[in-house]
Amino acid sequence: MPYSSRNILAAFLALALLFSASVFAEPSDGFPVPGVPYGLAHDGDYFWFTELTGRKLYRADSKGRIQSFFYGNRYLYGIRFSPYDGYIYAGSRNCFYRYSPVTGKQMDRLSVPIDRVAGLAFGPGVMYLLEKGNGKVHVYSPESGRILYSGSTGLKKARDIAFYRGQIWITEGDSGLIHRFDPDGFRPTGSLEAPSRTLRGLAFVKGELWILDRDRLRLEPVFFSEGPNFIAGQEKNHSLVYRISWKELQDRWLVIVLPASGRGQRVGSPQLSGKFQITYLADGTRVVLIRSATSGASGTVEFRIPISLRSVHYLFQKDNAPEAKEQKGCYVPVNQGRIQTNALNCRTLYQRGREPTIPGPAKTVDGGRSVEFLDSVRDFELLRIPPDIQAGVVYSVGSFDPSMSLDDLSPENTPTEIYMELEK
Repeated sequence: MPYSSRNILAAFLALALLFSASVFAEPSDGFPVPGVPYGLAHDGDYFWFTELTGRKLYRADSKGRIQSFFYGNRYLYGIRFSPYDGYIYAGSRNCFYRYSPVTGKQMDRLSVPIDRVAGLAFGPGVMYLLEKGNGKVHVYSPESGRILYSGSTGLKKARDIAFYRGQIWITEGDSGLIHRFDPDGFRPTGSLEAPSRTLRGLAFVKGELWILDRDRLRLEPVFFSEGPNFIAGQEKNHSLVYRISWKELQDRWLVIVLPASGRGQRVGSPQLSGKFQITYLADGTRVVLIRSATSGASGTVEFRIPISLRSVHYLFQKDNAPEAKEQKGCYVPVNQGRIQTNALNCRTLYQRGREPTIPGPAKTVDGGRSVEFLDSVRDFELLRIPPDIQAGVVYSVGSFDPSMSLDDLSPENTPTEIYMELEK
């Protein structure tokens, strides 16, 4: 082959590989979807989702380019790709349908004694069929065409189901929660707080969780991490701005209490300049120190702290649950604007061994066999204090010593403003 021809062929192959990678690589932040979407699936190359009002089945590539197929059925809910036979399955009334992922053509209709099949999931040798309206899961044998057994999740607004890492995952209507269950006895093993409150379809794509966000009509990924006793959601970055003034500080030190980090929130270092000291008290509380001054001295300090928040849901067996600590966490809603420091919601903190602290309250679930906690992305722990002292951001002391703890200090009534700035 002439040299020029080899160059042309190599360039063509490179462009073909580049085009193929761009088409079949999953998008990083999702794309908009039309109508009233419900079920969601991925066949290895394309996303598939159902749409209720137009009675259509949609196929979308990684760029959000959509092709529709009119299925004509009045009801079509959850959808799932079968790794066993390569077909797309969709739930309906008293049946589920099978479609070709190549043509979108309906192949057949399989009857089941379930009023509305809200979602489908494929496990080893079985299908999990979620019943709409009561949260029941029916374990179906594709080989015999019969339901082997059924169980209840207790989720009255369960909407879709998926199977991932040996567990079944179910979206719950308007709560913004995705629940994880043991498929053998349908025992809850955790839940995830999603960025959308109105959830329908979900799918796991190469280890990533994707959802249909009905609030914003988008198909988007949701980052999460999981452990034996918790599921943590995606971080959201915000910041706090402190403005504190003092007047006639007579031979005393001002001590500004900073938020603490945990599994549900990461708190950065104050962006602070001037003759101020950042240190820790003996009980681990991080503080900003303002040194004592002569009578009549006044001043102001302003600084910013970056914070990252995520939801963490904890679930423990009752005999292995965390114990209450002699400490409270004082929380504020995550909203743009000024924080009302005189209206803090202080709750008991819990801890197991040397693991990170967990905010209460503790809730007994699963018939009294388990205890759950929710560290919500919609709350922020501004202070962590002993249970018997007055909550406050600014304290004072006559002579500061690093061996002091928070209950050695006195609350200081000084003008304090804290603003929360939310990242879009």
